[in-house]
Parts: sequence; C-alpha cells; structure tokens
Amino acid sequence: METSWNKHLDIVSEKNLEKNKKVRAKTIKEIRRILGNLYHPEHIEQKVSEIIADFESQNSKTEVSFSTMVCGEYAKSVYLAMLINVGMKLTGHDFIMFFSTDLFNKISGERTNYKT
Repeated sequence: METSWNKHLDIVSEKNLEKNKKVRAKTIKEIRRILGNLYHPEHIEQKVSEIIADFESQNSKTEVSFSTMVCGEYAKSVYLAMLINVGMKLTGHDFIMFFSTDLFNKISGERTNYKT
C-alpha cells in the first residue's frame, strides 16, 4: 500500500514540476516581452537574470518565528515598535489625527461633512 502511495506522490510531484516549468517559461517569456518595451535588446537578458535571482533569493528566505522576534535578533525592533505604539495611544495621537478636521472646523467656525 505504501509503495503505491509513494508512486502516486511521485507522479503528482512530477506533474506539478512539469506544470511549474511551463508556468515559469511562460512568465519569463512575458517578462522578456515587457522588458523589450523598456530596455535596449542587449540589456534584456541581464535584467531577466536579475529578476530571477531576486525572486529566488526572496523565496529562499526562512520564516521568522515568534521566539526569534521576541528573544532573538529582532527583539529590539519589536519592543521599540510596541513602545512607540503604546506611547501613541497614551498621548492621544490617534485621537488627534482622527478628529483633527472636526477640531479645526469647530475652532474656525466652518461646517463640513467629512472626516480625515
């Protein structure tokens, strides 16, 4: 039973691989067409290579776990962002930004029906 399941998985993954190759070829062809409108023909292949390299480097990055964010290399940034957000709430910054139009209109005596 397990061997037939493995064969099935191999067939499915092979089909997906072929489908991905076709999609990738079609996408690269479309990229070349678009870049042909923007760049001189000599530079198109270089730009396509750069786009593919950027795409692959972005897809190869690992996801950051919660523990890494709280205790790891991103901890300072996360705590600073949380501190700034709490500070904005405590000082009333959000309230002022939301109701600033009404506040200034009441001060100046104008009447409008919109909010920022």
